[in-house]
Amino acid sequence: MNLLRRWTQKTPFPPLLFFATLALMLVPVQRGYATAADGLQLQARFDNPQAEANTKGERVLELLVTTPKHLSSQPALARIPLNIALVIDTSGSMGQEGKLETVKSAAHNILDKLQPGDRFALITYNSYATVHIPLEPVESLRHAHRLIDALRPGGNTHLSAGLRHGYRQLHRHLDTSVINRIFLLSDGLANMGETNPRRLGDWVEMEQHNGISLSTFGVGLDFNETLMAELSERGRGMYYFIDEPARSKEILAQAFRATREIVAKDVELEVQLHPAAVVREVYANSYQIHGNTLTIQAGDLSVGERRRIHIRIATPVLDKGDQNIGQVRMEYQQPGQATAISQTLPMSLRYGTFGQAIEKARDWTITERTKVFEAHYARDKAAQIYDKGDVTSAKRILHKSLQNLRNAKVHGKRISKELEETSTYLHALEQQLDRKERKKSQKAVKYKKYLLEGC
Repeated sequence: MNLLRRWTQKTPFPPLLFFATLALMLVPVQRGYATAADGLQLQARFDNPQAEANTKGERVLELLVTTPKHLSSQPALARIPLNIALVIDTSGSMGQEGKLETVKSAAHNILDKLQPGDRFALITYNSYATVHIPLEPVESLRHAHRLIDALRPGGNTHLSAGLRHGYRQLHRHLDTSVINRIFLLSDGLANMGETNPRRLGDWVEMEQHNGISLSTFGVGLDFNETLMAELSERGRGMYYFIDEPARSKEILAQAFRATREIVAKDVELEVQLHPAAVVREVYANSYQIHGNTLTIQAGDLSVGERRRIHIRIATPVLDKGDQNIGQVRMEYQQPGQATAISQTLPMSLRYGTFGQAIEKARDWTITERTKVFEAHYARDKAAQIYDKGDVTSAKRILHKSLQNLRNAKVHGKRISKELEETSTYLHALEQQLDRKERKKSQKAVKYKKYLLEGC
């Protein structure tokens, strides 16, 4: 992406370039922390900074990206205009349980919150897509509320057509100095047009590189959460599960506020590891591993948001002393700016002969959070398997997760909560729940795993 990335691909740990970059780009730095001038902070810490010399071992690396809590606290962060396209499913099922009416109320609310300089478009899709409001400045949208009120349900779910028209509208006034975002809502399965998740994801990712991000909203219990989550990840937006239609207005308002207050676009973390280190497990929503380089897409970040990622690493066998394990680089853009901002942190472990005393250096809060990640991922895996009809394997995974939590060397409120939630979910699988309760339970489990990265 930049000179630093190309140079480090040839020379994994360039100390001279690292310190020069650090001196130029960062303000006060502590061990394991880096804060940029816009207030975005990157932390990189191991669950135990010590390791036994000349011995195989394993460590968990915790990466945490945080943003400033208030825009006003960072003068460099100004309000950026919005180009927003609302793409709404109006298939026949949206007429049930008041889904479309609450979504229309949410659309009115978003329209009322737009400010001079913003642009808005409204597209619906059922068996075909319709552009009700082309992307225009909010000042000229005199009849927008009337057009929203006129929406009616009916037909199938041609999701790709609605998405295509949403992108077309944003391309009419595509401006990379503003925030370009699509809100895609659906309550069902895409059953017309392009329905292949991989091809849809490739398309969404291409448009993200053009400067258009995508957030998705699954309404009710019959939509494809795997598709909606993947589209939001590849579109660098957020995925929202609206379990009760009545909450549509609240959740869309929350998503609109987050879009309005974006402070970092397309946040990417690149972990370059020592050649003898091996990635064992990654607790993140979207990532790729190429050799000893792990690349994590963290999406867009708004005021007060954060991303927490855990990486389990088989550490290299090294001699005594402070040893370089690799480096973490974060790259992102501020809204309205063309130049990428980069931060880099080194990672090191102190090798020695510690014996039993090595546990004294452990950060038990990281260990506890790792157990939380493990429990959520186990429940998600069980839910995926249960959906395929393999109840026995799903329950086996949950029993193993309960044993792992009970045997944890750390015991706190988080562990107790995971024990309770895993036991409750196991009990739910063992009961004969009705179709609605079963679907709601399955979607809630998968959604919580998705949200965990922001904990």
